[in-house]
Amino acid sequence: MILQKRIIFILALIASSCYADDVSPSVVKFIQELPSHVLTKCNLTTLKCGIDKLKVIKQDSYERYDVKETYKHVAGKGIEIEFFIRENEPYFISTVTVTNRNFPMPLGLVVGESKQKVESLLGTFPNQVGECITYADKILSNVTFCFGATERITKIYWLTYVD
Repeated sequence: MILQKRIIFILALIASSCYADDVSPSVVKFIQELPSHVLTKCNLTTLKCGIDKLKVIKQDSYERYDVKETYKHVAGKGIEIEFFIRENEPYFISTVTVTNRNFPMPLGLVVGESKQKVESLLGTFPNQVGECITYADKILSNVTFCFGATERITKIYWLTYVD
């Protein structure tokens, strides 16, 4: 799973370098709003999404640049979230993977929605690899939509660069 995420991220970086100067405002807005949409359903303090408890897949605590930081990778029914907790700062979400229609995204997009609807809301696909398409903004954040044989969303994967 980690290798798959890294490959998607690398492909998105390559893709974003090709079209980052011409990013549609709807793509930028979608990418910026996605984490806050997830947080309307998920509480990272109690590790719950709705009534479902999130399971901690991985957790590391360390100090970097004299700041205490904790990394968590949590998963629940149809959702995975990776985030950082830094001293005196709010959560910093680095990745979100959604495979369940119970997690609406900005613009009303959900798992199960058609490829045509994605294109009508976000524009033509700037980068397609296999059954997945990636949109990126100008600051190394992106969202990837994967589709099944029926050309409906099976997975939405969002990530942002973390330093």
